[in-house]
This record gives sequence, structure tokens and C-alpha cells, in this order.
Amino acid sequence: MKVYTFGQPRVGNVQFTSIISENVADAYRVVHYKDLVPHVPPCIPKPGQSPNCFSNGSILFYPYHSIQEIFYNDDMDSFDVCASEEDHDCSN
Repeated sequence: MKVYTFGQPRVGNVQFTSIISENVADAYRVVHYKDLVPHVPPCIPKPGQSPNCFSNGSILFYPYHSIQEIFYNDDMDSFDVCASEEDHDCSN
């Protein structure tokens, strides 16, 4: 099975990310650099370690991207395969 999403918001937490990666071998979220949707809800940044996002702690929900990002530039003529689900060198 392969999964591709377009403009996906943060739909789960880090545990949800683990479930997706265990059950879906090829999953990608395609992001255009001007798209606002992949930034909602915002991640909760670690103090002093921005832009790294918390993945667990004392509150009920830490929003986290669940699948690998494919980041397209303005002209949609090139893309980067991002290093991880929350790679802030890509869509951030």
C-alpha cells in the first residue's frame, strides 16, 4: 500500500506516527512551500531548542506530522525529500 496526502495538517501525535510507519511502507505528504495547512495545529516547540517539537509530556496532545514530507518549491519544478516527519528545514 502507498499513501500520498496533499497539504496535510498535523493529524496525530508521535505514537500515531509509529503506528503509521509500522503499517504503511510508503507514505508521503506533498507540501507546497506557500501552503498554510501543514502548519496547523502548530507543534509545541521545546524551550531553547526551537524549532524542535515536543513529542510527549504532561499535556494531552502534542501535534506531530505522521508521514515523510515531500517539499515543493514555488514553481513546482523541484522538490526535496525531507529528513523526517518534523524536518523544519523543509516546509518551515
